[in-house]
Amino acid sequence: MKSELKEVSPTQRELHITIDGAVLKDAYGRVSSKFAKQANIPGFRKGYAPVDVVRMRFREDIKSQVLQEVVPGQVENAIREHDLHPLTEPQLHLEDHENVVVNGSQPITLHVHVEVMPEIPKPNYKGLGVVRHFNTSIRKSRTGRFTAGGSSASAMWRRPFRITSRARGISVAMAMLISGELP
Repeated sequence: MKSELKEVSPTQRELHITIDGAVLKDAYGRVSSKFAKQANIPGFRKGYAPVDVVRMRFREDIKSQVLQEVVPGQVENAIREHDLHPLTEPQLHLEDHENVVVNGSQPITLHVHVEVMPEIPKPNYKGLGVVRHFNTSIRKSRTGRFTAGGSSASAMWRRPFRITSRARGISVAMAMLISGELP
Protein backbone atom coordinates (compact mmCIF):
# COMPACT_ATOMS: atom_id res chain seq x y z
CA MET A 1 0.00 0.00 0.00
CA LYS A 2 1.25 3.44 -0.93
CA SER A 3 -0.36 6.60 0.37
CA GLU A 4 0.20 10.32 -0.11
CA LEU A 5 -1.19 13.11 2.05
CA LYS A 6 -2.37 16.37 0.54
CA GLU A 7 -3.59 19.37 2.57
CA VAL A 8 -6.74 20.73 0.93
CA SER A 9 -7.56 23.29 3.63
CA PRO A 10 -6.67 23.85 7.30
CA THR A 11 -9.44 21.43 8.30
CA GLN A 12 -9.41 18.95 5.41
CA ARG A 13 -6.84 16.44 4.21
CA GLU A 14 -6.93 14.21 1.15
CA LEU A 15 -5.24 10.81 1.06
CA HIS A 16 -4.36 9.15 -2.24
CA ILE A 17 -4.12 5.41 -1.54
CA THR A 18 -2.93 2.67 -3.90
CA ILE A 19 -3.80 -0.86 -2.77
CA ASP A 20 -1.37 -3.49 -4.07
CA GLY A 21 -2.57 -6.31 -6.30
CA ALA A 22 -1.16 -8.97 -3.93
CA VAL A 23 -3.49 -7.84 -1.11
CA LEU A 24 -6.44 -7.92 -3.51
CA LYS A 25 -5.47 -11.36 -4.83
CA ASP A 26 -5.41 -12.87 -1.31
CA ALA A 27 -8.80 -11.39 -0.44
CA TYR A 28 -10.20 -12.44 -3.83
CA GLY A 29 -9.15 -16.05 -3.20
CA ARG A 30 -10.65 -16.15 0.30
CA VAL A 31 -13.97 -14.58 -0.76
CA SER A 32 -14.25 -16.80 -3.85
CA SER A 33 -13.67 -19.93 -1.74
CA LYS A 34 -16.32 -18.80 0.75
CA PHE A 35 -18.82 -18.24 -2.06
CA ALA A 36 -17.95 -21.61 -3.65
CA LYS A 37 -18.68 -23.45 -0.37
CA GLN A 38 -22.14 -21.89 -0.12
CA ALA A 39 -23.10 -21.65 -3.82
CA ASN A 40 -26.09 -23.57 -5.15
CA ILE A 41 -25.55 -23.66 -8.93
CA PRO A 42 -27.67 -25.85 -11.20
CA GLY A 43 -25.73 -28.88 -12.46
CA PHE A 44 -23.48 -29.05 -9.36
CA ARG A 45 -24.02 -30.27 -5.83
CA LYS A 46 -24.25 -27.50 -3.24
CA GLY A 47 -20.76 -26.36 -2.29
CA TYR A 48 -19.00 -28.38 -5.00
CA ALA A 49 -19.15 -25.99 -7.97
CA PRO A 50 -15.78 -25.04 -9.49
CA VAL A 51 -14.40 -21.73 -8.23
CA ASP A 52 -14.15 -20.33 -11.76
CA VAL A 53 -17.88 -20.95 -12.37
CA VAL A 54 -18.72 -19.32 -9.02
CA ARG A 55 -16.56 -16.30 -9.91
CA MET A 56 -18.36 -15.87 -13.23
CA ARG A 57 -21.84 -16.24 -11.73
CA PHE A 58 -21.31 -14.06 -8.62
CA ARG A 59 -18.85 -11.54 -10.12
CA GLU A 60 -20.44 -8.37 -8.66
CA ASP A 61 -21.13 -9.92 -5.23
CA ILE A 62 -17.54 -11.15 -4.95
CA LYS A 63 -16.21 -7.76 -6.09
CA SER A 64 -18.32 -5.98 -3.47
CA GLN A 65 -17.26 -8.39 -0.71
CA VAL A 66 -13.55 -8.06 -1.58
CA LEU A 67 -13.76 -4.25 -1.51
CA GLN A 68 -15.59 -4.33 1.85
CA GLU A 69 -12.93 -6.62 3.26
CA VAL A 70 -9.83 -4.79 1.98
CA VAL A 71 -10.58 -1.05 1.72
CA PRO A 72 -11.51 -0.17 5.36
CA GLY A 73 -8.32 -1.75 6.74
CA GLN A 74 -6.13 -0.01 4.18
CA VAL A 75 -7.76 3.36 4.83
CA GLU A 76 -7.31 2.90 8.57
CA ASN A 77 -3.62 2.04 8.08
CA ALA A 78 -3.08 5.14 5.91
CA ILE A 79 -4.78 7.37 8.50
CA ARG A 80 -2.54 5.94 11.23
CA GLU A 81 0.56 6.23 9.04
CA HIS A 82 -0.01 9.97 8.55
CA ASP A 83 -1.10 10.47 12.20
CA LEU A 84 -4.49 11.97 11.34
CA HIS A 85 -7.32 12.26 13.87
CA PRO A 86 -10.56 12.37 11.84
CA LEU A 87 -13.52 14.30 13.25
CA THR A 88 -16.05 12.56 10.98
CA GLU A 89 -16.23 9.42 8.86
CA PRO A 90 -13.74 9.60 5.97
CA GLN A 91 -15.31 10.06 2.52
CA LEU A 92 -14.05 7.42 0.03
CA HIS A 93 -13.90 7.94 -3.73
CA LEU A 94 -12.94 4.88 -5.76
CA GLU A 95 -11.51 5.78 -9.17
CA ASP A 96 -13.38 4.20 -12.11
CA HIS A 97 -15.68 2.11 -9.89
CA GLU A 98 -17.38 0.44 -12.87
CA ASN A 99 -14.16 -1.05 -14.26
CA VAL A 100 -12.37 -2.01 -11.03
CA VAL A 101 -10.76 -5.45 -11.20
CA VAL A 102 -10.32 -7.16 -7.82
CA ASN A 103 -8.64 -10.39 -8.93
CA GLY A 104 -5.19 -8.91 -8.14
CA SER A 105 -4.08 -8.27 -11.72
CA GLN A 106 -3.83 -4.52 -11.10
CA PRO A 107 -3.74 -2.18 -8.08
CA ILE A 108 -6.72 -0.08 -7.02
CA THR A 109 -6.44 3.68 -6.46
CA LEU A 110 -8.80 5.63 -4.21
CA HIS A 111 -9.08 9.08 -2.67
CA VAL A 112 -10.09 9.64 0.94
CA HIS A 113 -11.25 13.02 2.26
CA VAL A 114 -10.71 13.44 6.01
CA GLU A 115 -11.97 16.30 8.23
CA VAL A 116 -9.46 17.16 10.98
CA MET A 117 -9.04 19.81 13.67
CA PRO A 118 -7.10 22.86 12.46
CA GLU A 119 -3.62 23.49 13.82
CA ILE A 120 -3.88 25.90 16.75
CA PRO A 121 -0.63 27.67 17.61
CA LYS A 122 0.48 27.27 21.21
CA PRO A 123 0.47 30.64 22.98
CA ASN A 124 3.34 31.74 25.21
CA TYR A 125 2.18 31.48 28.83
CA LYS A 126 5.51 32.40 30.41
CA GLY A 127 5.21 35.16 33.02
CA LEU A 128 1.41 35.16 33.09
CA GLY A 129 0.01 35.47 36.61
CA VAL A 130 -3.33 34.31 37.97
CA VAL A 131 -4.90 36.08 40.95
CA ARG A 132 -7.55 34.61 43.22
CA HIS A 133 -9.26 36.88 45.73
CA PHE A 134 -10.79 36.01 49.10
CA ASN A 135 -13.01 38.63 50.74
CA THR A 136 -14.06 38.44 54.37
CA SER A 137 -15.91 41.07 56.39
CA ILE A 138 -15.53 41.35 60.19
CA ARG A 139 -18.19 43.44 61.89
CA LYS A 140 -18.86 44.66 65.37
CA SER A 141 -22.47 44.07 66.34
CA ARG A 142 -24.55 46.45 68.53
CA THR A 143 -23.81 44.26 71.53
CA GLY A 144 -20.07 44.73 71.08
CA ARG A 145 -19.27 41.28 69.70
CA PHE A 146 -17.25 40.73 66.52
CA THR A 147 -18.84 38.52 63.83
CA ALA A 148 -17.61 37.33 60.46
CA GLY A 149 -19.72 38.51 57.56
CA GLY A 150 -20.11 36.99 54.13
CA SER A 151 -17.10 35.32 52.58
CA SER A 152 -16.64 35.23 48.86
CA ALA A 153 -14.07 34.38 46.26
CA SER A 154 -13.58 36.05 42.93
CA ALA A 155 -11.21 35.94 40.00
CA MET A 156 -10.87 39.60 39.12
CA TRP A 157 -7.59 41.44 38.67
CA ARG A 158 -7.03 43.59 41.79
CA ARG A 159 -4.25 44.69 44.05
CA PRO A 160 -2.89 41.79 46.09
CA PHE A 161 -3.89 43.16 49.53
CA ARG A 162 -6.41 45.79 50.62
CA ILE A 163 -8.07 46.83 53.90
CA THR A 164 -11.03 49.16 53.99
CA SER A 165 -12.65 50.65 57.02
CA ARG A 166 -16.43 50.86 57.40
CA ALA A 167 -18.62 52.35 60.06
CA ARG A 168 -18.84 49.24 62.23
CA GLY A 169 -16.21 46.84 60.91
CA ILE A 170 -13.25 46.05 58.76
CA SER A 171 -13.31 44.44 55.31
CA VAL A 172 -10.20 42.49 54.35
CA ALA A 173 -9.51 41.48 50.78
CA MET A 174 -6.54 39.17 50.26
CA ALA A 175 -5.28 37.86 46.97
CA MET A 176 -3.13 34.87 46.20
CA LEU A 177 -0.87 35.29 43.18
CA ILE A 178 0.07 32.19 41.28
CA SER A 179 2.61 32.72 38.56
CA GLY A 180 4.79 30.55 36.45
CA GLU A 181 4.72 28.64 33.23
CA LEU A 182 1.76 26.55 32.23
CA PRO A 183 2.34 23.28 30.32
